[in-house]
Amino acid sequence: MALLLGIVAGQILNLTRSFMLVPWILFIIPVVNGIGGNIGTVIGARLSSALHMGTMTPRLQGKPLEQNILTGVVLGITTYLSLALFSVVLAPMLGLEMNVDSVRFALVIALSGFLLTFVVIAISMLAAINSFKYGLDPDNFVAPLTTSSGDIVGILCLILALKVVGI
Repeated sequence: MALLLGIVAGQILNLTRSFMLVPWILFIIPVVNGIGGNIGTVIGARLSSALHMGTMTPRLQGKPLEQNILTGVVLGITTYLSLALFSVVLAPMLGLEMNVDSVRFALVIALSGFLLTFVVIAISMLAAINSFKYGLDPDNFVAPLTTSSGDIVGILCLILALKVVGI
């Protein structure tokens, strides 16, 4: 399943010509998708542990679920905001020439990252709870599903952010 999702992500990227207009976006795709996959995987692992230990029930409610969602949101916003700020500061310091305003580029990173954070948290949460409900081990199910589907969503979030920011 992860292989098929990876192929779909690659085909979406292949069909999207707007990325070719902004080569720096090609550079940032693995970073944005990687961070999103890491956040989703961390939240999925935490939820899986809570389910196995019995501190959480396999339902979409409860304090452990709320705490993990909040943790993921804070982690995602902090990480993507830091990445966006570093891109504004480091690109000129390194003498890198960009064919787009660095502030707009940072907005694309931040917006796509924020959107991706919420989606991968939802995917990992649903994957952990549903796999546990159906007798599957969430430890084996959540990470591949979250990272592979996060790749697709990450590309779509970047496309949306490019359109919103106007690049």
